[in-house]
Amino acid sequence: MDFLPIAILILAILIAFIVVLEGINKSKVPFYKTIIASTNLIVTIVFFAIYHSVIEKDSTFLKIYNILGLAEFLLLFVFILILFTKMLLSKRELSMHTQSIKNSPWNTYLIIDKKDRIKDISQNLLEDFDLPLEEVLNKKIMDVLNRTVRITQVNNKNSSNRDFEELLEQLKKLSNKDELVKLEIVYLNSQGDTSIIHMIDQAMYSRFGYYGRFLIGEKKTDFNLLGVEKQLKQTSLQLETLQEQFIATLEVSDDGLAFSDIEDKSTWISNTLVSQLGFQSNNINTEDFLKLMQPDDLNRYLTKLNQLTPSSPNMEMKYRLFSNGVYRWYIDKSKKIFLEENTMIMSSINQVSTKHFMRTNLQNLDALGDQNDLTIKLRQLIDEERYFHLVVVRLKNLPYINELHGREVGNMAISEYISKLEKSFTTEPDSIYRLTGSTFAFYLDDQRKMNLMRKGVQGNYDYLNMVLEYGASKLELEVFAGISIINNDGYNENEMLEAANAALKVAENPKYKGHVCYYGDIK
Repeated sequence: MDFLPIAILILAILIAFIVVLEGINKSKVPFYKTIIASTNLIVTIVFFAIYHSVIEKDSTFLKIYNILGLAEFLLLFVFILILFTKMLLSKRELSMHTQSIKNSPWNTYLIIDKKDRIKDISQNLLEDFDLPLEEVLNKKIMDVLNRTVRITQVNNKNSSNRDFEELLEQLKKLSNKDELVKLEIVYLNSQGDTSIIHMIDQAMYSRFGYYGRFLIGEKKTDFNLLGVEKQLKQTSLQLETLQEQFIATLEVSDDGLAFSDIEDKSTWISNTLVSQLGFQSNNINTEDFLKLMQPDDLNRYLTKLNQLTPSSPNMEMKYRLFSNGVYRWYIDKSKKIFLEENTMIMSSINQVSTKHFMRTNLQNLDALGDQNDLTIKLRQLIDEERYFHLVVVRLKNLPYINELHGREVGNMAISEYISKLEKSFTTEPDSIYRLTGSTFAFYLDDQRKMNLMRKGVQGNYDYLNMVLEYGASKLELEVFAGISIINNDGYNENEMLEAANAALKVAENPKYKGHVCYYGDIK
């Protein structure tokens, strides 16, 4: 009998066996590998069945069958290589994890695998067991406990060794990477003395899935009290050092920093704010600071401040402060700190620099390229044969915002909108270009971003609009956009830009339903 079909069949069976072995280790079926191995095994069995009747008699089929044999060998080699690589990496990860546990400040630890065998244990537990390390390694945890100790309580409930064994089984069923279980275990050690251990139990995972559990904590004895006193002294010294470092940081920082005590109605401000706001001292009355705030902005500020809670303590707001004879815009990032006796507010308050459009001093605006830069970039994308969408947007009501609220507000609004576009749609730096004062362009080269844009404008006509708050003023940027697609709407940079601008004109037409138009929809 020809050995070739048997060899190929054996290879296919070995491949399936490796996949099954990996699934058993991970306690989870490797979906794609299972499909590959199953399909491969079925095809191999079919070819084995027809080998003598069909394949052996046809030289072409025989060549294909030989190639199949080589493919089987390569596939087996790849699967074995992947399996052993995972095993080595898994072993290294677990070794590093074990070492980090042993180097932690906790004096008690126990590591067990998924079969409840002890893989490592702290010295103080070995002393309670009155056993050397060699006699407990790779032994089942309950076999060791039943020989050496008697558990009396678990989490303030009367318990036994049997109860603890059932608890471990329950924890294995509820294994979760992020789940922590607190345990307080009281037991009689091998000498008959009472010991108490406080431990955290957590599941441990490797690349093969659930590996076992580790318990880490500390063992309580009468001698621990001596260490507590020493630790308190060290903590007190650390707090004093930290306090001095914090004060020094506040004094030398160039940022505008403020620390307010709500109960005392007092505020400490850094030297930067002292200089900008015209105060004579770092320690001021909170009311004096609030008097500098523009009245409408003050009402909005106090409202937002009162809405802060322990679960949502952070606030960010732009408002105007009276400085050197004029109101200037500041951005305030604050956190409300809720203490038992009083409440405090830590703030970073910095002036927002805003100037005329051509020199905004807003980094993300001044760094934008122009239409020439856009043309060069589009040519590069086309030469690299990259698929992309070109989006031209116009902030339609920007002139109205400049007229109503001032150009500085308009510049800040543009800056925030550019930041939103960068976070939401661009994948490369410097991907947004300013064509005119209120017209910008950017490209989409990520399929997910393209889908995000398409679905967004289909479900919401004003998808690209943005609502902003400056002090008491709340405004909305009304945005229109035209989009062209490479190789559909144009084949070079000029055609792409012309198509996008044409689509933008359609989007701005009052009769058009929506704010965004794809050029392909109007051709």
